[in-house]
Amino acid sequence: MENKEVEVLETQEEIKVKPKKKIGKILLLILWFLITLALAGGLIYLVFIKKNYEVIEVTFDSSGGTEVDKQLVVKGEKITEPKVPVSEGYNFGGWYLGEEKFDFDTIVNKDVTLKAKWKIMEYGDSFYIQCYTRDSVEGVGNYEMVENPKVGDEMVCYFGFETRAVDPVAELSFELNYGEGLELLDVESTDDLKDVNGKGFSYEFEEPMPVNEAGAYIFKIIDDEDVDIRFGNISFVTEEGIVYKSKNIRISYEMEKETEEYRMDAFVLQCYTKASVDENVRFESVEKVKKGDQMVCFVGYETYADDAIGSLSYTFEYGSGLKLLETNLPDGIIEDNVHSFEYEPTSVGDIAEYTFEVTDDTNVDNLYISLKDIKFKTKKNENYTNVDNTINFQIN
Repeated sequence: MENKEVEVLETQEEIKVKPKKKIGKILLLILWFLITLALAGGLIYLVFIKKNYEVIEVTFDSSGGTEVDKQLVVKGEKITEPKVPVSEGYNFGGWYLGEEKFDFDTIVNKDVTLKAKWKIMEYGDSFYIQCYTRDSVEGVGNYEMVENPKVGDEMVCYFGFETRAVDPVAELSFELNYGEGLELLDVESTDDLKDVNGKGFSYEFEEPMPVNEAGAYIFKIIDDEDVDIRFGNISFVTEEGIVYKSKNIRISYEMEKETEEYRMDAFVLQCYTKASVDENVRFESVEKVKKGDQMVCFVGYETYADDAIGSLSYTFEYGSGLKLLETNLPDGIIEDNVHSFEYEPTSVGDIAEYTFEVTDDTNVDNLYISLKDIKFKTKKNENYTNVDNTINFQIN
């Protein structure tokens, strides 16, 4: 009896196990069916669809932006432009195939991968630079803005920002460049300012903030040429890790140079009768005039400067009794009666010709021609002035 009971038990165990084996077999059959179906689908795609319709695959690499799905496109058709991806702190710059921006009107004939390009968001007026005289900064009074500096002056220039970004600035980097007319004496900062290479600076703030000064830069003016300060390659990272970029900023100064008055006879104003000039005979000088007379007035110079003249300007005036008929200004310009010239440096030369007619001889005070505010620069960039030169005509 004991043996029979055991056999019965074994038989019951077998009965219990059999359903489990059937379920396993069913699952294996389903899995086999799905794999077969997938293989068959792939085979159908490769043999029929891709072969007959020549389908190509288009991949979109968003370069860190939101993901963009692949596209299957029939060979010889156009790619459908996908939805623009998004990347915080950047503006989408388009889809590129290699180095060229892709044109979605292009017919495609093979598998391609298009890559997104991004541009850092810019804030145009986020940053500023302000320079004050060093004496006023180190004194007890109000800061005095630098306006008309001269060689030897020292100034303190503050570089700061107001970003208007949605979250405060945590890190900042920029490049400082300045002209040969300046010497950088010192850089002062209360936060962690790192000098990368003498021109490049990086800045980490103790606490992120939307408004702040990014250091004070102390300069000395050592020359009256090329006096400018430039901050470029400005970029900053906000507290949330978004990267922004700002436009370059620059401040420059035009300084008055010391001038030397030159000898009185450096410039010549001479007038001759128009008839003698036209006939090209011995020019007849004009001293007395009457209504209807015409004359040609020449402006020339012999500077006696150590080097030749390269540029020149003067104010040209004449009385109401004269009418200007013609002006010959080679390489010259006129603006508000100021005549300016640029030419190959020379120490002697004729500048211009002015043809006049006497229209009123009733008042001698209205019969004059004058050169005023004469200024010239030599080849060595030395600046000079000359005394005014005036001709007063008498009535004939």
